[in-house]
Amino acid sequence: MDAIAWNDSSECRELSNICGQFLTGLLLVVERPEAKAPEHLLYSGFLVEYKKLFLWVSAGHVIREIDQIQKSSNIKFLKRHFLDQGDFSQSLESVPVELDDLRRFWIYKDGIDIGALVLTEYYVNIFASTPNNAFITKECWESNGSLTEKNLYLVGFPKEKEQLTTSRQPGNKRMYSLRAETRVIPCSPVTERIDGTVSDFWDKDACIYARLVPTADGHIDDHVNDIKFMSGGAIFSLEHLDNGDSLFSLRGIQGSWLANNRIIRGTRIEVLQALLDGLIERTSE
Repeated sequence: MDAIAWNDSSECRELSNICGQFLTGLLLVVERPEAKAPEHLLYSGFLVEYKKLFLWVSAGHVIREIDQIQKSSNIKFLKRHFLDQGDFSQSLESVPVELDDLRRFWIYKDGIDIGALVLTEYYVNIFASTPNNAFITKECWESNGSLTEKNLYLVGFPKEKEQLTTSRQPGNKRMYSLRAETRVIPCSPVTERIDGTVSDFWDKDACIYARLVPTADGHIDDHVNDIKFMSGGAIFSLEHLDNGDSLFSLRGIQGSWLANNRIIRGTRIEVLQALLDGLIERTSE
C-alpha cells in the first residue's frame, strides 16, 4: 500500500486533532450602532508557554483590532469568550474572558505581524484542567534551524466554514449558536517573489512564505476559498526523520496573504521568542 501523501485530506484531518489542542479561538460578539444584528468575530490564536509566561498568541493586527474594539465607546460587547477547541468534529465550548484583565502587546510593522494576550493564572488553570487544551512550549520550535521547511500547514478558523444558527426565544429574543472547526490547510514553501505581485509583501527576513495547496485527493469539503479570520493561526511543519520518527514543529504565525496567488506570509516564531525574552528582561529589572 502506498504511503499517504503529506497533503492528503485524511492526513490534514488527523493533524487537526493534534493542532486543535493548541488552537483556541477568541469569540467577540459585538453590537455596533449602525448594525441591524450582532456581529460575531471569531479570531484564530493559539496557546504558548515560554519561561513561565502563558500567552494567547495571534497576529499583531488581530491584537490591535481587539484592543481598538475594547476601547471604543460606540461598540457594545454582548459576549467575550475563549473557545475550548476539541477535535475536528466537536462543537466549541466557551470560557468567558475579561479583556481588561489581560495585558497585551503587538507589532504590526515592516512585515512583522505578531502579538499576544498575556494570560492570568485564572485562565491558565482553566486551560490546564481541560483535556482538549495544551500550551505549546519552545521544544516545539527550538530545532527549527536544523530542519527543512518542506511540508507546511496553516491551522486556524476560516470564517467561511463557520456555522451560525439563530433561534427565536421568549420575549422576541434571538439565540445565536456558532460552530467552527479546526482547519488544517497544506502549504508549500515559496522562496522567490512572484512577478506582478505587491513588492512590499516580499523580502522580509523575519517572515515565512508559503502557497496554500489543494489536498492530494481533492476532497471538496476540505477546500478553503478564503482564509479570512485565519490570521493569527499557527504555521506548522511536519518532517519525517530517517529513524522513522516524525517531528512536528511550530514555524510561524500567519498574518497576511495574496488572495489571487494563495500565498501567505507569516512572522517566524523566533521573532516571538525574541520579543518575550525582551519582555522578561524588562520586567525583571
